[in-house]
Amino acid sequence: MITKIGRPKRKRGRPPLRKDGKPFTGYERLKRHRDNEKADIKAQKQAERETKRVEVTGPLGILPLAIANVSDAELASGSVDAVITDPPYALLDVPLYGELARFALRVLKPGGWCLTMVGDLYLGRIIGVMTTLGLIERGLITVTFPGGHHSRIRTTKTFQAAKSILLMQKPPIRPPPLWGPNLIAVAKNGHDKSLHPWQQSQEAFERLVERFTVPGDIVADPFAGSGTTLRAAQALGRLAWGADVDAH
Repeated sequence: MITKIGRPKRKRGRPPLRKDGKPFTGYERLKRHRDNEKADIKAQKQAERETKRVEVTGPLGILPLAIANVSDAELASGSVDAVITDPPYALLDVPLYGELARFALRVLKPGGWCLTMVGDLYLGRIIGVMTTLGLIERGLITVTFPGGHHSRIRTTKTFQAAKSILLMQKPPIRPPPLWGPNLIAVAKNGHDKSLHPWQQSQEAFERLVERFTVPGDIVADPFAGSGTTLRAAQALGRLAWGADVDAH
């Protein structure tokens, strides 16, 4: 018997039933089959990702320095493959993104990436500041937190079910090492603030590290906080450098 490509093979015996007791239609059976295939592929990719990871323990060596005070003595110019960071989001903090752009343009190799988590309210201003100084805007990646804790923006009465990662690049334009979606869904248990009040999900930052760098690359975070980016980089075989103005 010739079976059409993409259709699930029929199994003998009683067919599966819907909750209402009625049998699935041919379309519904095909959709269930394809959904199962997608779930299997996703699980396989996650298993492959886990085999590449190592658990990072011990001190991370974060330097107690403000971003404007990082010199060649601490981090050489043109030595970094990607800057991946999470600065503050308030209006008064917008000038920090200018410091971030200057830092990235100095330390990144040509074509290096600067990925920064940003708030929604001042995104336009941040892009303007960073592009004026010479970085190239390359789009956004959204990180969602389905079923998890959502922070609040009281001025707009918004529950933040997602955060944006702004993609900037030091000229010239080059593609990242891997293809990837512009949406990252973080597991519910990714909400951990045990080390820092603004601590982010290591899972999300591992996805960024994995896509925009290769093993052996140097990843820098000048707003290191508790070191989420550094742990993500080291867990995937990258070298990590971090600084934060708050020595604690």
